[in-house]
Amino acid sequence: MKVDPHEKIAVNAAEANHARARIAEIIDRMHTRLSPERLIDDAATAAKAHAARNVEAARSTLQRHPVAVGFFGAVIGLIAARRLANDK
Repeated sequence: MKVDPHEKIAVNAAEANHARARIAEIIDRMHTRLSPERLIDDAATAAKAHAARNVEAARSTLQRHPVAVGFFGAVIGLIAARRLANDK
């Protein structure tokens, strides 16, 4: 069976057009995902989630070990007071 060269060209052209459309769609999605506004929003969301986890971890530690946390805070306060006194 002989393949018509014009038909083969038409099939290849249709495949190329389909591939171009897919590539254009991918590029559009990348532009959206990599826009400065989107990146800033994603970074802010991630930072807020990270901060919330850290606050919850600190709260949990304080509830489980209030004396140790209080002692640690007092030591840090004394160190800060000593440094401030030495800076004068």
